[in-house]
Amino acid sequence: MLSSAGTVVVVALYGGRSLEACLERLGTQGAACVVMLGSNMDDAGAWQGRFSSVRFIDAADLSVPWRRRRGVEAARSEWVALLEDSSVPKPRWLGAVAEAFREPTVVAVGGPVTIGADVSHRQAALACCEYGRFHPAAIGRLVRGGADERSTAFDVDGLPGNNVAYRTAALRGVCAENEPLLETQTNAALLAAGGRLRMHPDMAVEYRPADDRGTLLAERFRHGRLYGGTRARSASLGARMGWFLKALLLPLVLSGRGLRAMRAAVPSGPWWAVGAWICCMETAWALGEAVGYVAGPGRTLEAWR
Repeated sequence: MLSSAGTVVVVALYGGRSLEACLERLGTQGAACVVMLGSNMDDAGAWQGRFSSVRFIDAADLSVPWRRRRGVEAARSEWVALLEDSSVPKPRWLGAVAEAFREPTVVAVGGPVTIGADVSHRQAALACCEYGRFHPAAIGRLVRGGADERSTAFDVDGLPGNNVAYRTAALRGVCAENEPLLETQTNAALLAAGGRLRMHPDMAVEYRPADDRGTLLAERFRHGRLYGGTRARSASLGARMGWFLKALLLPLVLSGRGLRAMRAAVPSGPWWAVGAWICCMETAWALGEAVGYVAGPGRTLEAWR
């Protein structure tokens, strides 16, 4: 078992060159790493021969939230960071994580997500939907009090599901046994317990996935349904119906947010194509969320690979 002050858990979605690029950058920073391998990748033994200091775990039968949870359990360190191999850390990444946790009241920290220059229109759209609020040009809007920009770490109310680190003791305090790690629930529980969430501008990664997997509209629908179904699990019928009605407006609301993020994160040339994909993806999410409030999450968690 690893026992360093911090461990990086890399959830491998793509494998191959994407995982190699992520691990090579982490290696230059001296990071202790655990990699949760997915399906259709080389096995742990093959990877171990290339990266001898990294621990590889075959987890093809687990969904992404369960791979996160099992990776955290394997880390056994003071803090644990969660990355996906779609993202390559910037040079100051590891130092920024350690710096943020010097304050004992900080229980989680995240950083900006830039979008690679050579990604496809669909990949850029997904990045705007998922990480647009966390682009370097936009993170100033997250500052409490309404500051327009910030070059140093600051407190926030939410963090991305990728490129985030947790103080392990605090994480264990809010995660129930035999439950997957879903960032929205986890971050809300940490805030409710009195913890501080921070955004550190130097904890930056570049989003550059290997291919278009994850950009399918059906997958966006499933993610929306998982969010809505999980949120409504213990809610009253009245609350669920209220959320359902609000979800009918989400295609406009979410698309507007995504398009705003696009203007800051994507060069103007492909705006028409990226913007069209943003509207389609956010509409699919909204429909899924609405279904989740009424019919529950179904088997969406198991399908998240």
